[in-house]
Amino acid sequence: MKYFFSILFIFCQYTITTSSFAQCESESALCAPVGQWKLSVGVGAGVYTNPLYDSKNIPLIVVPSISYYGERVFFQNNTLGYTFIEDEQLTLSMITKANIEKAFFTRWHPKNIFIPNLSNDFVESVPSFGASVKISPDKVKKRKWALDAGLQLNWFVSDSINAELQILHDVNSVYHGFNGNVEVSKLFSVTAESSLELTLGLQWNSANLVDYYYGIDDSDTIYERDYFEGKSSINPYLSMGYAYKLSSNWMFKTYLKRKKLDSNTYLSPLIEERYVDLMFVGFFYEF
Repeated sequence: MKYFFSILFIFCQYTITTSSFAQCESESALCAPVGQWKLSVGVGAGVYTNPLYDSKNIPLIVVPSISYYGERVFFQNNTLGYTFIEDEQLTLSMITKANIEKAFFTRWHPKNIFIPNLSNDFVESVPSFGASVKISPDKVKKRKWALDAGLQLNWFVSDSINAELQILHDVNSVYHGFNGNVEVSKLFSVTAESSLELTLGLQWNSANLVDYYYGIDDSDTIYERDYFEGKSSINPYLSMGYAYKLSSNWMFKTYLKRKKLDSNTYLSPLIEERYVDLMFVGFFYEF
């Protein structure tokens, strides 16, 4: 069950949606009608790569998406918000959402089926005399879920360009830090039934956030050589989404995203891969 909710949570961060918290009377490229719930379920093939050492990638097969936009309150998958300043081009909102970093540490284990890899256990429990050591997330103390809250600013530059800025802080005092995100999205109308969206962005994690999830100290290992102190990190990313409307209810979608981890995160003994990728191709039914 934990594995299922990890898949659901992770993909909700990146599900292709119609809007970016803009409100309007009728649906268009960058806005959604006010006062309507939107629910869709996608079936296809995809994967979300896990950068942690000795961790499996997350398969994506069935993907739900849900959103609602009221006069002031909105909900979009993992984000709940309240817009208190709004005009034709700018909106300023208070939002809250679960921090995504914990999701990498939550996965299902088929216990009592596979024999433990003795070579990995040996490497992690015996001093390596200066060698680069990788540590499985199963070997360290449990990382907790964090609930973030803060401000989100949207600037609708034109009918097809949207810029977004988020500054958030953990309100349940898990990592005692901040994170932010800035991105610019451009929507291209390929045909009357299809569109392509390109997004370029930067994700920022404060030193306290990086150190809590990816740092290593005496509570994780007895070997000081493996200690790692996380520092402030800026992770650039690029994504592309394509959508083709097949009928009033059915839509074909494909989504690709790549994020590069900052060295202040990537050099952690818990991290094995520098790039985090998300890929999905499938059909969505909108209720």
